[in-house]
Amino acid sequence: MALPNPWHHCGGGGNIHFMLAFCTIIIMLVLQKSLNLYLYLPTQIILETSATNASTQIKIPLYDLSNISTGCIINQHNNISYLQHMHQSSNFILKESNLAQLRPQNFVVLPRFNSSSTLLGGVAVFRNTFIQAETFPVVFDCQSIYVPESCKAAEGKKESFDVSKLKNQEASPVVKLNDTTIMIYQYWGESYYHAIVEVIPRISYLLDFIRQQLKDGQKVNILSPHRYIMDNGRQEVITSLLGFPLTENLSWVAYDTSKTYFARHLLIPAGTQCGHAQLQCLLELQHTMKRNIPYVLENELKNLTEDKYDTDNNANDYNKTVILVQKRMFSRKLSNHDELVKRLREEFASCCVVKEFFGTESFAWTVAIHHIAHIIIGPHGAGLSNVIFSKRDSAVGMIEIHTQYGNWGNNGVNKCHQATAMAAGLKSRLLVQKDGSRFGADFKADIKEVVSAVYDLLEQNGTS
Repeated sequence: MALPNPWHHCGGGGNIHFMLAFCTIIIMLVLQKSLNLYLYLPTQIILETSATNASTQIKIPLYDLSNISTGCIINQHNNISYLQHMHQSSNFILKESNLAQLRPQNFVVLPRFNSSSTLLGGVAVFRNTFIQAETFPVVFDCQSIYVPESCKAAEGKKESFDVSKLKNQEASPVVKLNDTTIMIYQYWGESYYHAIVEVIPRISYLLDFIRQQLKDGQKVNILSPHRYIMDNGRQEVITSLLGFPLTENLSWVAYDTSKTYFARHLLIPAGTQCGHAQLQCLLELQHTMKRNIPYVLENELKNLTEDKYDTDNNANDYNKTVILVQKRMFSRKLSNHDELVKRLREEFASCCVVKEFFGTESFAWTVAIHHIAHIIIGPHGAGLSNVIFSKRDSAVGMIEIHTQYGNWGNNGVNKCHQATAMAAGLKSRLLVQKDGSRFGADFKADIKEVVSAVYDLLEQNGTS
């Protein structure tokens, strides 16, 4: 469809800045009238790079509307025959690397976030798009069916967008998201490890963009897993730790797999494979949280200080190293946990304070106590994901105690927490025990081995 040329009416003298602004408004009105679409001005995000010891800022254009498909036409999205026709002619695209190759206008590559040549860092951008997810998120914009990179995304080849669900909206209602929507939902996103290490860090791609949108009074939806992100008050804590104001313009939308979503403007920050922390995302996240934790968790940190577990107090424990020992309450428990804690307190009484973490604490307390810990010790389990809340400049290391059987491949040792610790800037020790009849069973820790590992970390840090 040929559009009228609004620049034809923008000649003449006068103030050039006024004329440019006036002509820009005319262009937007003409496009909106002609295409009957919600339009968004091209935007830039500014990514601070101080987390990587760089002093400059990088301006990155987020998207260019002129090159992005209009997607599923708004006033036709209830026309099932139209959608079925477009669905049949759509190509299937799996992962960001293929999207960047086949529809480069729909993926902004951010090279410093690249994990490899096939795991690209960046943001996928769509307009007027349907989203479904029984297990994996599937995006359909009447041109392509797209499965974003995330945990087990390769298995998304088995799935496709189900147009028939739109016929019966009582059984599968369509939820319309009229504002900018950022999708971070993924497979296993309702599990703590994946939520903390794989899901939340993806917001790092768009921290400054979200802040700017909110500052400008624009609304933003974050389409997210519910459990461990939005339940039990975590949502407000996470929002504040990310540096976002608690405002009605920022909505966390709990993904419901029984529903289909329709997003006017969809941004999908790149994900990672199962069990792999995205290094640059974690750096950005840690840098942001380090700046905000003292203010957001002021009361929790104060309580820890009064309890003599913060290194910034003036009591006898001033400058002592904080050793935090995690106790699992269900599977993979250390049957000699109490004995281990007692031995650590006796062995390191002169230099360290030993604190226990049970996993039943509030999320705010969880973040705070891992933030002040210098050495984190625990059996293999999701609780070790909390190492990302540690202080990168003062934390010493993590000691993971793993049963002889794991859940990686054929009962192999799962080293996902080792990768997270290293990404978080911690020295890590993996102690594989000879005890344990199967993965998930309770087992004993070799206490002498744990004590030796603590000495090793302390010596490397110059503490002992």
